[in-house]
Amino acid sequence: MDIPVDARQAQGSRLWSLLRSLFILSAATLLTAGCAVQSQSVSAGSNLRHVPEEEPRVVECLLPSQVRQLGTQLTYLSARQAIKTSARDCEIRGGSQQGPSAKSSW
Repeated sequence: MDIPVDARQAQGSRLWSLLRSLFILSAATLLTAGCAVQSQSVSAGSNLRHVPEEEPRVVECLLPSQVRQLGTQLTYLSARQAIKTSARDCEIRGGSQQGPSAKSSW
């Protein structure tokens, strides 16, 4: 049982019409959902609190030794270096604060 050419064209036309309607409906749904989510979003900076920056405190810092290597046989630790820097920088570099203003590590 063969379907006439006109009937095939009508079925193809209906199929494309159905697909086009389905695409438009899904696009409208996604657009509406996207707008609804966007209206509920909070800006990134609204939850941040302003933390006052501490004035950098200059301390004497004793930096840790460096591992040095001479050739392939000799590996040794260099002497620790004392520098004056901010307390935060000393902490980042792994040093220990020296002097009367140093915090106790106990």
